[in-house]
Amino acid sequence: NHSYILELKYLKAGDTDATADSQWQEAEEQLHRYATDRIVGQSTTDTELHLIRMQMRTTELLRIDEVAK
Repeated sequence: NHSYILELKYLKAGDTDATADSQWQEAEEQLHRYATDRIVGQSTTDTELHLIRMQMRTTELLRIDEVAK
């Protein structure tokens, strides 16, 4: 059994690479906070928890990965 937390980040068309990199790091930090939440822990006891971050610019998927716990 698997459980997933998805963090989707959206960039505007004119956002810089520096903004994208900062946002990407922020997504990882948020996922770690979510994963340590008591309610998440209780609801994912018997599953393997996956932390997934995605980043979009307008309609284009820029990157996606699974964050290590």
